[in-house]
Amino acid sequence: MDGYRIERDGGKASVFMEADLKSALVPSMHKALKQSLKEGVSEMVFDFSKANVVDSSGIGLLVAASNSLELRGGRMAVVNAPESIAGLLKSMRLHERLGVRARSQA
Repeated sequence: MDGYRIERDGGKASVFMEADLKSALVPSMHKALKQSLKEGVSEMVFDFSKANVVDSSGIGLLVAASNSLELRGGRMAVVNAPESIAGLLKSMRLHERLGVRARSQA
């Protein structure tokens, strides 16, 4: 997929962001993540090593993924987030819910 790739290992999905998480990516990512959940994924790790920006649509996708996983007793994490993204999610009080770890903390 352009902009991201998903690697599965049993019940865990690692989502590697190859581009910024913006509205153009959200529809295809939503479909792919929904399929992963349907196939039994209970843990998702979003790796933001190569991303520097997330817009409101991207934040909505992350919150939706978190909500879906929580309903299944699962969990998620956002790792290697640049300070700009980690700070934004912290200011929105989403950092704990989304398991955000900044690049310097990863």
